[in-house]
Amino acid sequence: MLCVLVCTSVLASANPKILEKFKETYGKPKADCTVCHTQPPKRNEYGKAVEGALDQSGANEITAQVFQSIEKSDADGDGISNGDEIKVDTMPGDAKSKPVQKATETPKKDEGSDLIPKHSLHPAIIHFPIALLAVAALLQVFSVRKSDEIYHKASVINLAIALICSIGAIISGIAAWLRLGYVLEGNLLIHLILASLSILSGLAAYFQREKPAYLLLIAASGILVLIAGHFGGTMVYG
Repeated sequence: MLCVLVCTSVLASANPKILEKFKETYGKPKADCTVCHTQPPKRNEYGKAVEGALDQSGANEITAQVFQSIEKSDADGDGISNGDEIKVDTMPGDAKSKPVQKATETPKKDEGSDLIPKHSLHPAIIHFPIALLAVAALLQVFSVRKSDEIYHKASVINLAIALICSIGAIISGIAAWLRLGYVLEGNLLIHLILASLSILSGLAAYFQREKPAYLLLIAASGILVLIAGHFGGTMVYG
């Protein structure tokens, strides 16, 4: 009889009514006593918070409002609110149990909250130097193959415009990098290196525009900018 009384008291301390109300409030049918207890009848920090909220409410029975009144609190002190932990099925009373953010997650891009989007129009501006440098390289190839000076002049004009547009691409690219919170590694680092080499090759080509080295330099610039664009697109679209 004594053993039965002891077991009954332990089960009663877990208060199945509270657990059932918790399941009903949050739609968590698989929740168990460990939400509020380390080991019945010993309560964890969340269980103590529920008990305190119940006492403060003055109600005789647990209600959904009692749970909801401590959703914004952080019972276990792990930096995550009780409500947020319950949503993702971690323990609000155990500091070791909390949501883990993946290291590979891309920073959230809230592009509509500012007058100027957080990408600083870089995806739009960058298309001008990409297209112009690639076309400049193709025109110079035509110039060599057809021995026609008009293609060379057109190539140099396209190159000059591309270099001017690259100023806006550089400024908007740096602004997007800083505003979106990217880390200078991986695809961003490759994109930056290739784009820089492309612009340097384009500058060198412009100063060598009347010399044989122009073809090699403008071809290198066009190829590099296309590859840089590929890595830039990978960051945005995956």
